[in-house]
Amino acid sequence: MKFLLTLLVLIFTWGHASAATYYVRTDGGTKSQCNGLNNAAYPGSGSAQNCAWHHPFDALPPQGDGATPALALHGGDTLMIGPGSYEMGLNAPGAKAYLACNQNWSWDCYMANIPSGTAAAPTRILGIGWNQGCKAPPQLWGSEHSAQVISMLGSSNVVLARPVLNVKAMRKAVTPQQEAAEETKLLKVEESVRIFVRVADPKFRQVVPMRFFNLTLTPAEADAYCADFLEEKSLRAGVARVLLRLVAVTARIITELEELKRAHNSPSLWKLHADSLITLLVLGDNAAENGNRVANLAGQRGHRQQVEEVQTSLKKLRDYSGIAERTLSGSEAKTAAAGD
Repeated sequence: MKFLLTLLVLIFTWGHASAATYYVRTDGGTKSQCNGLNNAAYPGSGSAQNCAWHHPFDALPPQGDGATPALALHGGDTLMIGPGSYEMGLNAPGAKAYLACNQNWSWDCYMANIPSGTAAAPTRILGIGWNQGCKAPPQLWGSEHSAQVISMLGSSNVVLARPVLNVKAMRKAVTPQQEAAEETKLLKVEESVRIFVRVADPKFRQVVPMRFFNLTLTPAEADAYCADFLEEKSLRAGVARVLLRLVAVTARIITELEELKRAHNSPSLWKLHADSLITLLVLGDNAAENGNRVANLAGQRGHRQQVEEVQTSLKKLRDYSGIAERTLSGSEAKTAAAGD
């Protein structure tokens, strides 16, 4: 019994001792240039140097299209990622070396599944400085139809700090196809709200039940959903159309924020809803620009009440867009009550 206990202790200790900590930083080197075992920049020459890798792909190379490159990160290891922007997709550094990253099938161009750890020694993906507030968290983001940023399909005993997204870069990467898909959802929201407002008791029509929350409408917004003059080429029709658009975009942003919370334990779902939020931020910018234009026109014509009605709806959109942007970029945000 004594021998067995000693053996078990040795095995347990060996398991911990064999776990490695690897580093990634933007000034690191490729796998042939650096061993990834030191938080240091690539010196500029030589191979197998004691320095960090230059991209998470070096630790977890993309799998797919018949290729299964060996993983450098194993169960129980830790990957520390330094500050900076790390793109996942065809344009990532060194991506062309992987068969999974090609123009004909770019969806698989993302990091391999994180290998499972154990309860005692979980596999960890962390930002450098994670235990000191992580003041400059790394930004991991997908492009060129990359299906995911991080995958934990079938993984267990993994500690993962939620990746901070480069919202500015992702806004620029929004495609016409993404916008078209979101437009379809916006039309459905507008129609569902219209149906409710028109059939509801006038005393309660301003509180619209949505999937996760109640959407509170202003009197002007509720009136816009009942308007029968939307096809007119008039200022009142322009104001009403702007209000409908602002309500729909705001409602979709709130919905996706709620979906994002519920997808916390599913990286693939989280990324899906994050992408939807990015698209909505772009469409929200366009809606706000049009809303300001119509409000200015109303102001020029002396319709102060219409200006205030549009500005109230614009403020709600700005507030929830701000929450969405701070959530995606990793900043702390105070959650406002839905529809307020």
